[in-house]
Amino acid sequence: DLSKDDIVVHILSEIPDVDKKINDILVQNRLPGKNFRLVLLSQEDLKSTKIKILIADPALIAPYLSSLQEVEWIQSTWAGADAMMRAISKMTEPYVPNFKFTRLGGVLGPVMVEYIFSHILSIERKLKEYHQQQSEKIWRQLEIR
Repeated sequence: DLSKDDIVVHILSEIPDVDKKINDILVQNRLPGKNFRLVLLSQEDLKSTKIKILIADPALIAPYLSSLQEVEWIQSTWAGADAMMRAISKMTEPYVPNFKFTRLGGVLGPVMVEYIFSHILSIERKLKEYHQQQSEKIWRQLEIR
């Protein structure tokens, strides 16, 4: 049962356990007198559900933008807005979004550094070559710079 102070947040994402992660953040940063109810959606649900607040992967919601008539705020799970902009530019009818769209920014720096560093390490340590050798049952040490 919803009270007048409950805030329903719909979620559409391919990120595993994203609802649990969002719930943890909400619990840590509790707003006094506000209760959040998280509702996981499928793409089909976008056509029939009244949505005011949506946290979503842009590529999943982009094809359904015109059917999101009552949405007030979409929070992207990505840093970029390309998928949304492409979807809007391809619409045959003129479309002006009547909602706020915020992207995930300023938090991915450390993750990107780790990702890039792991690729550099993989190249320098010749992990691809070792993988190939192992699949051929060859166990020879490679020269590493």
